[in-house]
Amino acid sequence: MNPKGGQLHGNIIYARIADIPKKVDLAVIATRAELVPDVMTDCIKAGVRSAAVISGGFTEGGRKDLQDRIVSLANDANFPFIGPNCLGVYVPLKVDTFFLPLERMIKPESGGVTFVSQSGGILVDHMIKFAEQGVGMAKAISIGNKAFIKEKELLDYLVHDPATKVIAYYVEGFGEGEGREFVQAADRSPKPVIIMKSGKTAA
Repeated sequence: MNPKGGQLHGNIIYARIADIPKKVDLAVIATRAELVPDVMTDCIKAGVRSAAVISGGFTEGGRKDLQDRIVSLANDANFPFIGPNCLGVYVPLKVDTFFLPLERMIKPESGGVTFVSQSGGILVDHMIKFAEQGVGMAKAISIGNKAFIKEKELLDYLVHDPATKVIAYYVEGFGEGEGREFVQAADRSPKPVIIMKSGKTAA
């Protein structure tokens, strides 16, 4: 979708989300941060079910007001999204919002490991290692600022995901009370949960 419309490689570029004739399960939002609230509002009005907000320039860039605004929109409309400031989701042969060409990274084949990471760079590094070592992935999920969907919500989902056999996390920090809830949920998990913790050494 692009406000200018037109065509690309024979495919229609819709000018507005409301113009898309089919229901949209996932919107991948990669506009300037200032435009994200309006784009999200359009998605909600059009009945889009969820979003991955790739755009950066929110709390990590000093614009907490923008991040608070999209969280408020999502809460009011029960509109789940991951991000902002993330790569999104990779599911082999199904979904790839990373926009990274094959010459820049080797992507793993299907398997049983799901990796959730706050850092897109750490996630991509491990995906390359998995591919080189023949470790298959069920899902790779980059959560960035984790403004709406957080680690525990994903863990609650992945515990019941039949494709996921092992759950791995790269964690940089938690909000107040979130760490305890996450650890308690991980302790209850019938699947192995591996946690990589950052900040263990002096920088």
